[in-house]
Amino acid sequence: MVSQLSHGKVQLIGGPMDVPVIGRRIAFVTDTVGTVIELSGPLTSSPGEQGPDNSRGTPR
Repeated sequence: MVSQLSHGKVQLIGGPMDVPVIGRRIAFVTDTVGTVIELSGPLTSSPGEQGPDNSRGTPR
């Protein structure tokens, strides 16, 4: 999503970066008047890889 926004001339000011402690991937952009907007989505895990909630790909 961030790459699509960048091609649309949205200013990326931070990220994207993984934040494993909270199990999220985040990025920051600004709108035309300078408002900072946080974009956030879940980290994805490979099959069998331990996720941020200590499960193995199984929802709680």
